[in-house]
Amino acid sequence: AGSGFTATAKDRFEDALTYVASVLNVDPALNVFLNVKVNAPNSISGSGIIAAGGTFFVFGRDDFEHGIAFDQITTGVTVVKNPEITLEVDFDNPLYMGVDQPGSSEIDLYSVLVHELTHSLGFFSLSTSNGTSQLPMYSFLDKLLTIGASGDALFGGSPPSLLGSVS
Repeated sequence: AGSGFTATAKDRFEDALTYVASVLNVDPALNVFLNVKVNAPNSISGSGIIAAGGTFFVFGRDDFEHGIAFDQITTGVTVVKNPEITLEVDFDNPLYMGVDQPGSSEIDLYSVLVHELTHSLGFFSLSTSNGTSQLPMYSFLDKLLTIGASGDALFGGSPPSLLGSVS
């Protein structure tokens, strides 16, 4: 069994939140008070997945979505009272929780948390391989996707939709 969400794991989580806040140029003190749910043990335990992070959405807006976590962090407006971010880490993996270089057989918890927090702030695609969306919206990352060498946007409009063709 893994070590779980120890004080050291919490320190790395706070380090990751502080780093993400610095990239977004927002006050990290605000971000620490987001309702973040960390599950251990969780639904990914033993699955081979190291961690999974995500956010929730407000449906019905005619724009590309970051998700409510990004909206709350960048505007300071609370959209919902439930957790804005879900984050699950399988602590049964060989996670390195220090601040130096991890060993070759260890997984750096800090890097995993930054990666999953990035997903939790809307940096993921909702587009499927045929160009449809998994939800009745597209993500902000979908807005950045382009078609081949032309650089033409793959998605656009209001509400967003597929502009090109998927082959």
